[in-house]
Amino acid sequence: MERNDDPNCPHHLRHDRAPDIDPGHVRPHVPILRYDDLYYCFADLVIGPVLPTVQLTLPSFAKDRRGKLYVRERSLIGFYPQNDGPEDVVSIKPVPICHRTVMDTTLMTYGQWVREYRDLPGTPFYSSTYDDGDYCKRASRYDADGAEAQEHAMFYFEEAMRAHADMFGTTESLSDWERQQHHDCLKLAEILFRHAAGRGNARAWLALGRIYDDDLNHGDYFDSCYTASIKGQPPIIEQPPLPERARICFERAATLGDAEALAFLGDLRLEGRTCRRDARRAFALYEEAYARGGGPGQVRHAQAAAALRLARCYEYGVGCAVDTAKALTLYRYAQDHLADIATKNPWWYLHAHAEAADEIAYLTNPPIHLAVGDTDAIAKVSYTPITKYLPTLERMDDFGTTHIGMDWFFYNDDVIRFMDAVSRFAEEHPELGARNYLGFLEASILSTPIDNVDPADCDARTVFLMIFYGVRQERFCTGLLNDLLRAGTIQRWLRRLAQLDEERMSAEAAQP
Repeated sequence: MERNDDPNCPHHLRHDRAPDIDPGHVRPHVPILRYDDLYYCFADLVIGPVLPTVQLTLPSFAKDRRGKLYVRERSLIGFYPQNDGPEDVVSIKPVPICHRTVMDTTLMTYGQWVREYRDLPGTPFYSSTYDDGDYCKRASRYDADGAEAQEHAMFYFEEAMRAHADMFGTTESLSDWERQQHHDCLKLAEILFRHAAGRGNARAWLALGRIYDDDLNHGDYFDSCYTASIKGQPPIIEQPPLPERARICFERAATLGDAEALAFLGDLRLEGRTCRRDARRAFALYEEAYARGGGPGQVRHAQAAAALRLARCYEYGVGCAVDTAKALTLYRYAQDHLADIATKNPWWYLHAHAEAADEIAYLTNPPIHLAVGDTDAIAKVSYTPITKYLPTLERMDDFGTTHIGMDWFFYNDDVIRFMDAVSRFAEEHPELGARNYLGFLEASILSTPIDNVDPADCDARTVFLMIFYGVRQERFCTGLLNDLLRAGTIQRWLRRLAQLDEERMSAEAAQP
């Protein structure tokens, strides 16, 4: 078996170097996750207060008889951080490991603790074996910009996604042992990304944001005795929930100048996750990401990732006026410039690249019924023919029945009249784009479940097309509209339409 013991090997795994042999049942004798006794301290809600030194191992790959890669064994190659020379370590005025001890004794206020960590000559650390007390007396200047930690993190992340997952980064079809390898690589990558982020690396902050946003490790992330609940006691430092953690990471990356992070902040703003939904603000963030993405120091695909999002907005009028020509130009740019990263990181970019190609084909040869949204016409639409059903639907306790022995739901006459009115209204107002309502909603709310969208943060067109979704999808998922009605979701959407109608009429009456 050909070995790959070079610690400077490229991030991507060399598929061509692994021979075709039968794996048997060999388990690597060196585990992926192993901590040393040095702990590095960061006064940060996301990455701190302590991160362990980690042992670094290099996998040797082989192929089984089906041609699938697996790890034959692992070799220990070092530690991160290393602190090899005397120039790496400096003495500092003692600073607390945390603002409270593991015995819950307050050493100082949280704010003062954060201030104590500013402007230090390096990263404070202590040894759990040799150091006494709750203070750090030394700091490390090793890997000051986090570039080495970022490099190691990317290696283990790519091992998880390439060698221990399918092409989309999922593990459902794998064995328990393969899933454990995937989990351990991701957890080690997370720790190393946190080390790099703590040292000011913008791309590490972005990677952490994506890991937490997608919850790649299913909620199992590094916890120290300061951030974990021990013996039923609450953690000393309460880390934010994962969605909030992701937002903080994207904000930190954007503050450090990363353009792609702005695009992800735009996604959060469009979905209304951890913030109020605001399509115009999301569009502005995409524009800023696109403008900054072509600047120095940015990864090549940053501008293309923003271009894809802008193209969606222009195609459907999300946060801006519809402009099909601009959308087509931006989709083409995204397709061309996402091709390389979609091959290297398919779990994150293959779908985006395919979407750009599909939309180019759709806009180049549009169906006859493709409606271009007229912003002025949309603004003048009155939704009274729909909202007049609100009092009736609010009074109803029972909207229909399920036929015994048939997988079908039969609605009451009032609900059927409402459904017919919604369908007729959509045909009478083609400017609303109901013919492609799924595309519009996907562009407008991304992955947010439709019943989780707050209608107070939506314009009238979006609210109507959500109602239309409930009516139209009833054909494919019987009882869906009943669920939305029983939950009061349709009623909330109708109340929002009525409110927007009143605001529109008041504004028109106030004009000279």
